[in-house]
Amino acid sequence: MTRERKTKPRSSLTEASKEGVKILRALIDILREREETEYKATGVRKWWTVESIEEVALNVKANEDKLIGLKMRTADFTTMYTKLPHQKIIDAIVVAWDRAVEYKRRESKQHAHEKELGFVIDQEGEYHFQVIDRDNTNDSPNLITRSTFLELMTVLITDNHIWNGGDLKRQVIGIPMGSPVSPHFANLFRYAVEAKFVEELLASGKLKEAQACAHTYAYIDDLCTFGGPLPSEQHYGIPMTGDPEPREEEWDFNVIKYPHASSNIPWNQGAAVFKGQLIRTTDTKRTSA
Repeated sequence: MTRERKTKPRSSLTEASKEGVKILRALIDILREREETEYKATGVRKWWTVESIEEVALNVKANEDKLIGLKMRTADFTTMYTKLPHQKIIDAIVVAWDRAVEYKRRESKQHAHEKELGFVIDQEGEYHFQVIDRDNTNDSPNLITRSTFLELMTVLITDNHIWNGGDLKRQVIGIPMGSPVSPHFANLFRYAVEAKFVEELLASGKLKEAQACAHTYAYIDDLCTFGGPLPSEQHYGIPMTGDPEPREEEWDFNVIKYPHASSNIPWNQGAAVFKGQLIRTTDTKRTSA
């Protein structure tokens, strides 16, 4: 954080974040379509991100015969949200846009390079990919082109502030955990690294290793693979671990885990925490029975 002038913020990125989520989801839909199409043709999957744990469970169940005998490995990033450099996120956003556009150009030969590609918003407020003549861009004032997209995303990544103790501070590394766009930024950062990792395997003639990544699943800062290689910490450029070590060991303050007068947990969450502990204990007993 860097200290700036002492003044209260008079603006918010909330509405911009909501629109950013819509655009990113439309972009991600294209990327998923691209990678699923290539997976069906080659057996190589470069999009590892899942939307929920249920998606992993369904995929594992559907492929249980293929997974027999394969070793499951996990890894996670203990400080992804707080340590992601802004430029790495912006670079990943550029990769995501270019890969989506490349797929759309390849999908239809009529999408020549003299065409402008981008997203337009419909009457329901949803974004759709569209191709128009560059000479007619003035007829589509709502067209989100590459430059407009990157300008918006750069603001959402770099222009986050917090008012604390009379000081206005700007976040210069990492992304806000409470922002609706942050999970999408994290997923696209990983996608840029993971797609490049798989392509490097293919370029090295390691087709089997690349195909083994087909049963790798990722959700924001957690990874799980059945028999496939995983990118290293050097690939991602941020700390990661495959060991089930407590995250609080990386923090420079003591964590009090149970609600009481001096707890780090707000008093109004006490009942929910207590209920969660009861459910956890019950589930543990059922599992061990």
